[in-house]
Amino acid sequence: MKNLYINGCSFTHGNTLPKHETWPYLLSKETKLNLINESKNGQSFGSIFYNSINTLSELDSSDTIVVIGFTWETRYMIQFGNETSDVSPSVLDIKNEYNGSDVQKEFGKYYRYLAKHDDNLQTNQRKNLLTKIISLQGFLKQENFEYRFINFRQVNDFFKDFPTYDKLDWDNIIYIDKWTGGHPSKEDCIDFTKIIYDSFNR
Repeated sequence: MKNLYINGCSFTHGNTLPKHETWPYLLSKETKLNLINESKNGQSFGSIFYNSINTLSELDSSDTIVVIGFTWETRYMIQFGNETSDVSPSVLDIKNEYNGSDVQKEFGKYYRYLAKHDDNLQTNQRKNLLTKIISLQGFLKQENFEYRFINFRQVNDFFKDFPTYDKLDWDNIIYIDKWTGGHPSKEDCIDFTKIIYDSFNR
């Protein structure tokens, strides 16, 4: 193996941790593989899905291991021009404004409309997340990538009623439900590294 490709949100990127304390960095050192890390704080699974498939399409599955951290269903990817950005509606401030680009602010208006008028919003968000996870899973299997998904409690019992839930390949999903604070700490990342590393050597 040559490359370690990683993507995810702040639980993967490390939030405010120094790079050398994050689990992607530690895992790359443990595996002695070249790290390709596209994780970002606040990233939606739409972006994770989109960027992972496009980057991995240029890599050889015979020499690349893939680790993808899940994120929360309420986040959205916005494509505008040649760029993508992400919006977490939970960070809309008390004035119902979004402190971001003009495009993100306009999306905030759209999301507030959904929240007010769409009684099926939460169900749709969860179905959308599951659909993208299963689609990415299918791509990785088709292209013969060795991979693991990391589930930081984002896919939970609330998802079990969807028929697509049974399509998840749990043999390749690592469920992590304990860490010390709001985001994984330095010590948590050491533990995560061992768990993920051991899963590739079971």
